[in-house]
Amino acid sequence: MNKFYKFMIWLIVIIYIGFIFSNSLQSGEISGATSMKLAKIIVNYAEKLNISMSLTLFHSLLRKLAHFIEFFGLGLLVGIAIATCPLFKSRILNFVIFLLAVPFTDEFIQRYVPDRVSTYKDMIIDATGMLLGGFFIYVSYLIIKDIVSMFNKKTSK
Repeated sequence: MNKFYKFMIWLIVIIYIGFIFSNSLQSGEISGATSMKLAKIIVNYAEKLNISMSLTLFHSLLRKLAHFIEFFGLGLLVGIAIATCPLFKSRILNFVIFLLAVPFTDEFIQRYVPDRVSTYKDMIIDATGMLLGGFFIYVSYLIIKDIVSMFNKKTSK
């Protein structure tokens, strides 16, 4: 694999981490208003379908889901990057470094942003999303590897 390809894969990961950190740098007021706007749209739509839900509770769940989805996406990207061009020899070490460093840094950033809070619960949600995204890529990688191996065995006979 050429150096440009490796560079591009890791550049995408770094840009995505920048996206996550930029969301964390939003003040609590801006972040809350943005998620509340989306929560109201979804709750209003649900009410049209005769589904009743608390806006406050749904807003809280939506914010936690946003953490999970952001980091699930990061897990996918880091998983692809590690599967194709790991930074270190041990792929597990590569993933563990990102799994610990990025959620911790994200919560550390939020600790110093006005009207934001840093919680261990959010860090666990972040790490869980990232872990599941990475696991999805790992399982997909193993399945594809087996399919290619079976195909190669059939064509070599």
